[in-house]
Amino acid sequence: MKEERPLNLAEKLKQARQQQNLTQSEVAKQLNVSRKTIFSWETGRSLPNFELVNKLADLYHIPTSQLISDGEQSNQEAKISYRTKLIRYKRWGYISKYAYYFDLILILASLVILLTPFSLKNLWITPLLIIDLSIIFLYESHWKTITDNQPLMRKLMIVVPLIFLVVVATGYILNVYIYHNLALIHNPINLIGLVILTITMTASILMAIIFPLKRLTVK
Repeated sequence: MKEERPLNLAEKLKQARQQQNLTQSEVAKQLNVSRKTIFSWETGRSLPNFELVNKLADLYHIPTSQLISDGEQSNQEAKISYRTKLIRYKRWGYISKYAYYFDLILILASLVILLTPFSLKNLWITPLLIIDLSIIFLYESHWKTITDNQPLMRKLMIVVPLIFLVVVATGYILNVYIYHNLALIHNPINLIGLVILTITMTASILMAIIFPLKRLTVK
């Protein structure tokens, strides 16, 4: 017989609210937060701080440890574990947030490079883009909130190729027809370099779009 997995915090919050016959709006009013915040907690997109967890437990008439424990922890262990999780999310959140801002700067720098005659020397920005994207991806959590959003994923499957085509076409047209960049025309390596730059730019632009959509914040 298959064992049931323990409920996570988001599922516990939703279940406890429903057992008390409360709406998200009613809970939001009691805690002086927005309904969107309650929705965010119940979908795992964000975490309530410890003070709000205590208020939620009081509102739902259950022990705080019942919400934050994994089922095998003592009350004290559950509290320590949750506080540690909050600290980690905040720390990681700051790192990924600043990496995101740096990503925006790199996108602007890439656009400047794209609008000037291309040479392989311009690829200096590519490693920076890759490293920055890796930091954001590794230090952010809950990417599943994006991958599980099927309507959004379908839109991204259309938008991403369009971004790539627009960027690579812009670079090629400017270099061939405006700047008459012979190095790009006669040297396939330069053309490959332009494509590599375009791919990393497309990935960075994509991150700039989806990062605000799934940003994990501690409210």
